[in-house]
Amino acid sequence: MVRLRDRHCRGPGCRTDARFCDIDHTIAWEDGGKTTLGNLELLCRRDHTAKHRGGWSLSQEGHGRLHWSSRTGHCYTSDPDGSWTPHRAQRPEPPKPDPHAPPPF
Repeated sequence: MVRLRDRHCRGPGCRTDARFCDIDHTIAWEDGGKTTLGNLELLCRRDHTAKHRGGWSLSQEGHGRLHWSSRTGHCYTSDPDGSWTPHRAQRPEPPKPDPHAPPPF
């Protein structure tokens, strides 16, 4: 079912055919993730390694929609139909000025 739904690697921008992909748990089986369609996706070996060792985080909504976040704050949404939506990186809020600090001049 996962190969039929995804048809290709679900890593950011990747189009590796399903035949060459691993079936991966979004939430690792060792961490209590279930082996159900709602917790599985196809990843090529490169993206599978990047997910586990490359600083990417992944979450999954219903119907196979995946949300990828990089360690630099870039976010991507992947749908099973092959569409991708990049999201702008969220910049952290600048610190609030200290009302008791002397003026900067």
